[in-house]
Amino acid sequence: MSSRFHAELINSPFGDPGLYVRFPHRGQAVLFDCGELHALCPRDLLKIRVVFISHAHIDHVIGLDHLVRVFLPQDKLLCLCGPPDFIAQMHHRLGGYTWNLTRDYPLRLRLLEWGEEEFKETFLSAKESFSPSPVRRIPAGPILYEDEHIRVRAEALAHRDIPSLAFRLEEPVRLGIDKQALREEGLEPGPWLSRLKESLLGPVPPDELLVRRSDGTSASCPLPWLERRLVLRQEGTRLCYVTDASPCENNHRKILELARDVDLLAIEATFPHQELERARARHHLTAHLSGHWAKEAGARRLLLFHHSGKYAHTPQLLEQEAVCAFKK
Repeated sequence: MSSRFHAELINSPFGDPGLYVRFPHRGQAVLFDCGELHALCPRDLLKIRVVFISHAHIDHVIGLDHLVRVFLPQDKLLCLCGPPDFIAQMHHRLGGYTWNLTRDYPLRLRLLEWGEEEFKETFLSAKESFSPSPVRRIPAGPILYEDEHIRVRAEALAHRDIPSLAFRLEEPVRLGIDKQALREEGLEPGPWLSRLKESLLGPVPPDELLVRRSDGTSASCPLPWLERRLVLRQEGTRLCYVTDASPCENNHRKILELARDVDLLAIEATFPHQELERARARHHLTAHLSGHWAKEAGARRLLLFHHSGKYAHTPQLLEQEAVCAFKK
């Protein structure tokens, strides 16, 4: 069973941060950070269902206005998740525009704000000119966002004197069917296989399930036997996104925990390690630290971004340093 999502940087590693994660099998996507978005066509942008913002520095949020503009005439619910003060920042951002012609526009925004002690949630609509609405307070938990396809955990990393959120996205356990076992048992593929998966993932699975035999007849089979004989279980794909983090021990510890055994770690590599003091002063990671921490966490693949423009004339320098530390 292959991964159900594909992740790619929107811009070059020297451009604005933005990781586009698409789910081809259901025509949807999520976005981590929202820098310049013009590399994505409107068709790709409209697949986005959730945006996760690490922090509100301009290079991480400059694309939000463009995203809202593309979505404006769509009958969709777009969820935007961000750090402390994110709801107020979005109110100010949207309040800078005039919305007197949007009463017939169906777009709705769900704003979800992370906090150490509580999350905050509110809904805005184009019909109401994105005017502020009541805010619901939710006790903080390990999961910031969850739906039937993904769950996303956030962790606050120190970026000088503000938090920069890092994210871990996980798919739920995936169930596949052993086609050879299906043939050996004389069973015919069909809709009952979907019901089998749904039953196993449901809160109260039935004792038996109606199956279809190869000879066209039907029969009831015990669910435990079907699971043992036919079902292949695989952990869902795991992805971690880390950016704008001071190279300190507390961030090191948090990143190792968040990125533990992920299939892909997308992480900033801003300066070479020979400029560690500069990295500390600017509160960004060196390429060596990013590669070394990825190895410590057991990440399977590494995706680097947020390179300092100072090294644009030697574009391979930072990548080579990180990869060397990752594979050493």
